[in-house]
Amino acid sequence: MGRLTFILGGAHSGKSTFAEHLASQRSDRVTYIATAQALDDEMAARIAVHRRKRPASWQTLEIPAGIGKAMRSNPPNVDVIIIDCLTLLVSNLLLRMADKSNAHPELRSGAEHSSGIEHSSGIEHSSGIEHSSGSESHTGDEHFSLGEHTSDTERLINVEYFTANDRMAAAAIDQELNELQDAIREHSADWILVSNEVGMGLVPPYPQGRIYRDLLGWANQRMASKADQVYFMIAGIPMRLTPEQ
Repeated sequence: MGRLTFILGGAHSGKSTFAEHLASQRSDRVTYIATAQALDDEMAARIAVHRRKRPASWQTLEIPAGIGKAMRSNPPNVDVIIIDCLTLLVSNLLLRMADKSNAHPELRSGAEHSSGIEHSSGIEHSSGIEHSSGSESHTGDEHFSLGEHTSDTERLINVEYFTANDRMAAAAIDQELNELQDAIREHSADWILVSNEVGMGLVPPYPQGRIYRDLLGWANQRMASKADQVYFMIAGIPMRLTPEQ
């Protein structure tokens, strides 16, 4: 059974650098799973910079979704697996469900779709920078407490303000995390999972941004509850949130 280290933090807080440092300390046999997609020139340039910084001996896999299934069907012979990052993994699934819903409108009713699907570069790039109109907004925190993960998935999917598309996205994310947890249990490698904390900023002024923040917050809580070690990064300084074992 693999050990999981979960690293949270804001944009440019040093998450990836710290993850790579931990991996280098443990072994030179590392698989790096990148969930980013080069959806525009700026993102492509960012991906290229990150790729050049990694050791040439590391294996890099670009898997925007379906990580657990891919790792179980073709497990790499390595000592450490980095997933960078959960932030974009959740975003990819949310946008994929939006595209699927738009292509097949029979999957949702007109009333449920009234909030619209907004493809924002802030969501796609998951920078953690949120713009607010300054108005108050329902945060949904009561539906996403630490204890509400696998056994309460049905309650998550049935949150009253979720549209049909939101429920599809929540179900897809739940399945993705189930498969990822299965892969971690079955592989003897050390796993390092990176994610953004996007819940400490302003409330996004558009519905899809708020749903994304809710779903990522839920995913972060779920994976943190399964982790052996959890770190929070601030200004390049790692703070360990879990006790020494």
